[in-house]
Parts: sequence; C-alpha cells; structure tokens
Amino acid sequence: MHQAEIAALIRTLCTGIYGVGVHHDGEDRIFTASWIMPVSFNPVLIALSINPHHRSYQMLKQSGVFSVNVIGQDHAELADKLAGPGDRLQGLEWFKGITRCPLLQSAIAYLECRVEQEYPAGDHQLIVGALMGG
Repeated sequence: MHQAEIAALIRTLCTGIYGVGVHHDGEDRIFTASWIMPVSFNPVLIALSINPHHRSYQMLKQSGVFSVNVIGQDHAELADKLAGPGDRLQGLEWFKGITRCPLLQSAIAYLECRVEQEYPAGDHQLIVGALMGG
C-alpha cells in the first residue's frame, strides 16, 4: 500500500462508528467502537479502547489481531445492529481478511492490524495495533 493510500484510509478514522472484528479458535465476533484513532503514520499504528470484561477482548488478546470496519454516517441501522445483542454478524455480508477477522462488505473502509502494545486506561484497555499488509 502506498503512503497516499494509507493517509486516505487513516483520514476515514477521524469521525464515525467502527465495527471491530475479532477471530479466534473458529469464532468470529464484531463489536462497535466509537473511539479509534491513528497513532503513527510510520509505521502505521491505530489505537482502540475496549472493555476487558467483554468476550471480544479475550479473543483479541488470544489471537493478537483485529479488523477495523469504518461504518458510513448513512448506515445508522448497521451501527445499531453491531451494538445490539446476539450474533451481530448474522444476516450481514462479510468475509475473512488476512487476519481471519470479519470484514464487512458495506464498510466504507477497513483495516487489519496486529496488536503491538496494550495499556490499562481506567475501566478499559488501550490497544495499539500495527497495520498489516501495508
């Protein structure tokens, strides 16, 4: 991926709602995150905040990878589904990326990352991931 393409993808992270995908041991999950930000352009690093009591956190920790699906402002119903109970991927069109984490067909952009660092942040964990395939 070229630097200009990376910069354009990073700009999509400035505002919005995100579906963070995780995969481990044959299980796929996705959850919403309203706080994701670029940390570095070289290397490309992305930070997200996650509640360590959620099952998705355990999967992220065990696999060491995650995907970020940028949800468009005009997809409020998708954002609601991703925040709801049950199997959030059911009924959605998605595929597995290089990390095997879910990537949504309807996302306006998506990134796949490997966990580089983790920090406690109050009642959440701050995860810093490096862009894969870049």
